[in-house]
Amino acid sequence: RMARNADYVAPQLYPGYWSVNSYGVPDPPRQPGLFVAALVARFEEQMAGSGAVVAPWLQDFEVGGVDYGDAEVRAMVDALRAAGIDRFLLWSPTVRYSASSLDPVPAGAT
Repeated sequence: RMARNADYVAPQLYPGYWSVNSYGVPDPPRQPGLFVAALVARFEEQMAGSGAVVAPWLQDFEVGGVDYGDAEVRAMVDALRAAGIDRFLLWSPTVRYSASSLDPVPAGAT
């Protein structure tokens, strides 16, 4: 319901906080791409026709013994891209990010 009154919805898609079989994913903390794909599909279904854009927060930090680095962040970014989503935000409480997992911005792009 909130999406009808917003330009963007920015859910926190942090696989490390989810348990076994959440959204049909056997091990979300260790399958971040599958989890993000499943959760984003649910958000888009719920927001259909609202006009709002999904711009999720992605996990880029360790939790529950799973350290998120380049491969895990890239899996989440690829899942978003496969769903047609080109906007996201990364979060790390240590302010250290997996920059190698991101596509470089071409010179002159804004």
